[in-house]
Amino acid sequence: MSRDVQTVQRSHVLLCDLQRTLDPTGQLHILLQHLGAELGVIGLALEQCPGEAFSEGNSLRAGVTRAVPVRTRLQAGEMEIGDLNIYFPLPPGLQEAHAARQLAAVISWPLCNAICHQQALLEAQTDSLTGVGNRLAFDRVLKREMARSERHGSPLALLLIDLDGFKQINDTLGHSAGDRVLRKLAKALKNSLREHEDLFRVGGDEFAVVLTEFESRDQDAVINRLKSITRDHRIGPGLSLSIGMACWSPGCSARQLFDLADRALYRDKARGKRSRN
Repeated sequence: MSRDVQTVQRSHVLLCDLQRTLDPTGQLHILLQHLGAELGVIGLALEQCPGEAFSEGNSLRAGVTRAVPVRTRLQAGEMEIGDLNIYFPLPPGLQEAHAARQLAAVISWPLCNAICHQQALLEAQTDSLTGVGNRLAFDRVLKREMARSERHGSPLALLLIDLDGFKQINDTLGHSAGDRVLRKLAKALKNSLREHEDLFRVGGDEFAVVLTEFESRDQDAVINRLKSITRDHRIGPGLSLSIGMACWSPGCSARQLFDLADRALYRDKARGKRSRN
């Protein structure tokens, strides 16, 4: 069998394997498996990848600390994907380096499609005004974290946050001013959270936070810290936060947890109204 025929066959098999996933990192793992089996490649590193499509970052080194890279540019049409470093344990010959580049080029279009798919998923789960997760993302993350707590018995809590006085901003200063207030609030809330805690906009002026590894004794401290945002960050005149918190317990559904937090939110809102009167 000629070398050209073998190259075509290897490329076809790789292409079929790449079509099994739309995860960019998964596709790089598949490419690494093929290059390792065919040419003894021991690592990959993709640089300058656009967007935030890689679930585990944009570099695969497979534990390589000392290796010889062969660099090739990945491009699909007008989309510049990035520079792929292909790592050999020893300096490859010209034939091996050429074969590695040929096989690596097969990933260009599948990887382009995977990146576009991941970016579309990200955009579909992002609130366009504030840049935080939207209701779709919230539902997905809450169910995921509840399943994790169910498996491991780890604590979990849900915070619902409502911006009091926001309607007055819209009515007196206009909706553009209201949009600026929501963006400032989302940024301040996000900056106040721990790195692994995500913020979501679940309504017009309502936000949610899924708290993981949360201890119930910290409830008052968390609520007070978040409520101070409207004072410390100068979000807008006459604004304050009402916050409701509910702690998950085994057997509690996502709907039940949300309803518990929602009732706590309205109790806090009622207390705020009484204190202002």
